[in-house]
Amino acid sequence: MFLEKNLKKILAQKKMTMMELSRKTGVPKSNINSWLAGANPNLKQLNQVAQFLETTVDQLAFGKNNGQQKEGIATITIDDEADVLNGTYEIKIKKLKK
Repeated sequence: MFLEKNLKKILAQKKMTMMELSRKTGVPKSNINSWLAGANPNLKQLNQVAQFLETTVDQLAFGKNNGQQKEGIATITIDDEADVLNGTYEIKIKKLKK
């Protein structure tokens, strides 16, 4: 939900289309389009898009809070060289009681 909203907002601010973003990042337009429809992104491709848009994966996925991390939201850091990017992952987040 946040990813689609944030990506659309950034594309509008930069006056950029999905096709332009696709060409400049090498991420297929169909993948970007599926993210905007609510599909889960490939983390490596999402990182490419975030770097090109001069933002971070966590800002794209969870939004900003005046440059501060939102309470209860973990920061996601991706290292392009890490083997962790190979394969398919499902990440589940569960809110715990305080």
